[in-house]
Amino acid sequence: MKKLLSLLSAMTEKYPGRFHFIGYVPYNEVLSLSSQATIGFLCMKPEYWVLVSANKIYEYLHYGLIPVIKANIENHEIISQCSLIFSKSEKDETVIATVCNLIRNKERMKQMMLDSYEIGKQYTFDNVKIRYQSLYLDLFHNLK
Repeated sequence: MKKLLSLLSAMTEKYPGRFHFIGYVPYNEVLSLSSQATIGFLCMKPEYWVLVSANKIYEYLHYGLIPVIKANIENHEIISQCSLIFSKSEKDETVIATVCNLIRNKERMKQMMLDSYEIGKQYTFDNVKIRYQSLYLDLFHNLK
């Protein structure tokens, strides 16, 4: 993970004005920054490798960003249509090279952004709220 973070920082220096890696972001700034981005990253440390349903990915989809994911995620088969998804054992260099190749292919990026936005419509709060309500009702019921 440290190597990936340092490579992302190096890309900021290599492509000033075109690539911005700003590190960890306070929650109250996330939506504003995400709405101005093209690519969004979700990278889990190998020791935390469990199946996740990351709201971050759905935020990226909502704004038409291309998610770059190194995590075990729900809805993998749908999200993979507009994302770059990597396994737990994938080397940081491979992730970086794949992202760089994507950046060089503007037509593919454009299509992935359009697909991301369309897929994101499936995951609006209105579309998933019944699932959340059911989840919380089950949780509260089991606490009794």
